Parts: sequence; C-alpha cells; structure tokens
Amino acid sequence: MPDFPITLLIVDDEPHILELLRSYLEQSGMRVLVAGDAEQALALKDLHRVNIALLDIRLPGQVNGHDLLKALNEKYPDMAKILMSGQAELDDAIAGYAEQAFSFVKKPFSSLREIGLLIERAVEAKRIAIQNQEYARRLEAANSDLEKKVAERTADVQRYQQILSHLFSVTSTMGLIEPADSLLDFVCRAIVEAGAFRQAVILLSDDRFLIQNAGAWSA
Repeated sequence: MPDFPITLLIVDDEPHILELLRSYLEQSGMRVLVAGDAEQALALKDLHRVNIALLDIRLPGQVNGHDLLKALNEKYPDMAKILMSGQAELDDAIAGYAEQAFSFVKKPFSSLREIGLLIERAVEAKRIAIQNQEYARRLEAANSDLEKKVAERTADVQRYQQILSHLFSVTSTMGLIEPADSLLDFVCRAIVEAGAFRQAVILLSDDRFLIQNAGAWSA
C-alpha cells in the first residue's frame, strides 16, 4: 500500500457490487465514497479528495460511464480512473483508454485482491506522473530565471564595455588639455557622457563643475 491514505470513489448501479468493494477496500485501509449513478457521484462534496475512481460504464440516467470519465478528467485531471463493466467489449476498452482511463476491469472480478493491486498501481502511476510534472515545472522556472540573469549580466557587460570604450577614446586628447581645471572638467564630462556612476563625478569634480552639470543629476 502507498504511504499516504487513499480516497476511492466507486460508481456502480449494482448495490451488492458497491457493498462488496467498499467492505474489502475499507478493510485495506482506504476511505471509500460510493454513488449509484453519475449525477450522485458529481454531487459528492468530497470529490476533490478522491485519488482513484472505479466507474461502471453502463450507468443509469443521462450520464453514462464514459461521460462521467470525461467530466472527471476535465475537473480532476490528477484523479486516476478505472472503468468497469459486466458487458465488456473491446470497443469499450479502447474508448476508455482513449479517454485517459488507467485500466479496464471486467465484472465479475476474478478476485478482490486483483482490484486492490490495480488500485495501488494506479495510485503509484499517478504519483509518479504528478512528481514528473512538478519537476518539469521547477526546471522550466529555473531555466527562465537563469535566462533572465544571463540577459541582465549581458546588459551590464555591454554597458561597461561602452563606458570603457568611450573613456578610452578620449584619453588620447587628455595630454593636450591645460590648465588642470580644464582637464578635470574634461574628465568629468567624459564620465558623464559615458554613463558612469554619479559618485565618481562627485569625487573628481569641484563645486564649479557640479553647478555647471546640475541638470544631469536626478534626486
């Protein structure tokens, strides 16, 4: 048995089948919900807690087993579904698998133990499928975060390259500038034009330069 409690839904219009399955599966430690038709099943308040559904194909009323399977697939895709029928035909089995049923069982059952093992396999298969989906979601999120960081890093590198390129392009004229105040103004303007840090200009410039370039600073 799985290491977590299983909630099972059995939908069958034969009361003795419901009672037989419920008695055996409850003794196996499962919580069992029962319904005599599709309408009753869909109205159950704890339907969202169900891990496995055993659905008879030939149900009375306007909603048969295949229709119920489709409805449960739409509302509860993580719920494993097993179809049952006392008049099983190949077409029913094919349709069931096409509608994402985990398995197909013919009534009368060969043994209740077989049903128990089938339910355990269905639970384990669903657990693995959900786990794989979670791994895929985490991997996608990690890849997205990595791509974002790479893009940000690339933008920073490109910006620093532009700053260095600009500063390098003006160094050839620095030796021709006199006096020292003019050279300081030249260096500060080059830094501003290159988009370098505000702190660098504050450290290098005097009050006169800051006043001249006050419009460049924001609060």
